[in-house]
Amino acid sequence: MILNQTCPWCNQSVQPIHVHGHSQCPVCKTNIDPCCSGEQECIEIQKTTNQE
Repeated sequence: MILNQTCPWCNQSVQPIHVHGHSQCPVCKTNIDPCCSGEQECIEIQKTTNQE
């Protein structure tokens, strides 16, 4: 259950709707909580030495 919150774009107190992996304001239709907020995958590469 999503509680009411204030939309940062239109300042309306709304109950966000879930659309394609993100929360959206039902009034102005703007993404309130984007599905991707700029996160990037960090791949850690381990150096291995060939000890024979």
